[in-house]
Amino acid sequence: MKPVIFYTKVNQRDIPRFKIELPYNQQHIDKFKRLPAAKWSQSMRSWHIPTTSDDFDKMVSLFGEYDFVQKQVSQNQDKPAYQQDGKVVIEVFSKKIIVRMNKNEADIKFIKKFKFSVWKTEYGFWQVPNYGMNLEEIKLYFGERIQALTYSAIARTQVVTEDAFIDTKTVRAVKVRNEMRLIFVFDHDFVEFVKSLPMSGWDNGNKWWVVPFHEKVLNTIKETCAFMGKSLDFREEQIQARSPELHSQLYKKCPDEMLSKLQTMRYSESTIRTYSSMFEGFINYFSHLDYRSIEDEKILAYLRYLVVERKVSSSYQNQAINSIKFYYEKVLKGGRKIYAVDRPRKEKILPIVLNQEEVQLLFKAAENIKHKALLILVYSSGLRVGELLRLRIKNLDLVRMTIHVVQSKGGRDRYTVLSELALRYITKYLSEYQPKLYLFESVEKGVPYSASSCSAIIKSASRKAGIKKVVTMHTLRHSFGTHLLEQGVNLRYIQALLGHASSKTTEIYTHVATIDANKIVSPLDKMMDDIEKSKAKKK
Repeated sequence: MKPVIFYTKVNQRDIPRFKIELPYNQQHIDKFKRLPAAKWSQSMRSWHIPTTSDDFDKMVSLFGEYDFVQKQVSQNQDKPAYQQDGKVVIEVFSKKIIVRMNKNEADIKFIKKFKFSVWKTEYGFWQVPNYGMNLEEIKLYFGERIQALTYSAIARTQVVTEDAFIDTKTVRAVKVRNEMRLIFVFDHDFVEFVKSLPMSGWDNGNKWWVVPFHEKVLNTIKETCAFMGKSLDFREEQIQARSPELHSQLYKKCPDEMLSKLQTMRYSESTIRTYSSMFEGFINYFSHLDYRSIEDEKILAYLRYLVVERKVSSSYQNQAINSIKFYYEKVLKGGRKIYAVDRPRKEKILPIVLNQEEVQLLFKAAENIKHKALLILVYSSGLRVGELLRLRIKNLDLVRMTIHVVQSKGGRDRYTVLSELALRYITKYLSEYQPKLYLFESVEKGVPYSASSCSAIIKSASRKAGIKKVVTMHTLRHSFGTHLLEQGVNLRYIQALLGHASSKTTEIYTHVATIDANKIVSPLDKMMDDIEKSKAKKK
């Protein structure tokens, strides 16, 4: 059964025309623009064409996938037939759902429950994001009142900007009503970040990413851009203001009781940020429901959505599961939750490691003494970036030549080595910069250096050194562990220096270390050698 386009004979400025009613999208606009006699009427909120058979046939040829049905003019001409009898017309796009319905207080209240639903005054319909269970909820609510349900490909209206060129270090964010359109040159790391934002989506027609607009989302994008050494070009498209009630902030934040529980149980700041972000993604997926009583079936549907549609990594999926379990088990004290969804096995991805020549080139490329001392210390001691930023001057033991790492991952303390060469550069750096409390401080004394600054330092140094590998601060830590193993240091000692809770984590370096094969002796050769030595002693 083909979808239907209604046409009605009307008088436009005393000239007979056919008023056309059909789904509004860019594809249809482009087709009408190919009809010389087609005009858009703002007052009727529709296209209209002459009533001649030639013009009508041209339109039919362009819209061959539709059936054309003529509507009779009635006393209530301005009101579509589907509104006169309470019927509803629904058009489904890949990212949005358009609902055409009569003005009814109960129906409007229902539509407003959906996050980011909006009334399009200029077109006369409601628009709801097409994600999660929104379509099923709408179909269930309207039931037999649905006169037509059609599916179309989405095409968003292009945003006109002064300049189309975006350099590799710029991310343009254009706010259009309650969404932001992110335009940037492809960057794998930044794409992965955008995918992690709640309800993000790729608009293939316009080649940009779309995310809901909220101050918290915007701040997250700003922080990530700074961390990755990018600049954010934020713009707001000038549009006609909507009614005040549609400006309410609909984004649900992580519940205070969950944040309080995480802090009480002394979870790290990093874990708290991760759990709160994951849980926000979950509760905003079901934005129209009370998250305190979401059924297990819906939770399972969300977890499958992450894997099947979002195609998130196994690590992301595990973190999402853990955040949901934490809320229902620890915060609401609902007992142990077991969800019948396969927990993914973590992918065995080998770390990127620099060889010793590349490490030397990296240090040489860092000309600033502060930057050079920072990079050398991370490599020579195997520190995590968070451990480096929290490191205080008093944590350096110059007698034992050790570093006391306090309250690291998992709330564990440990000692690691302090290199003599690293100490020379640190001494020179301390003399020149004179930090007060933390070993590496920002411009403001007593405030630790930022992770984004560290990221910018190592990216700049690796670029100057001509290193083709993707190098991060954690790459230096991996290189430290690998080079120790290549020197013959026991895995148990490496585990202690790196602060790994399990030896299995340390064992990954056995897969990237390059041990000289000439130094490895076959057990058979060792056995025969021992036998020969034994015979020689007897003689």
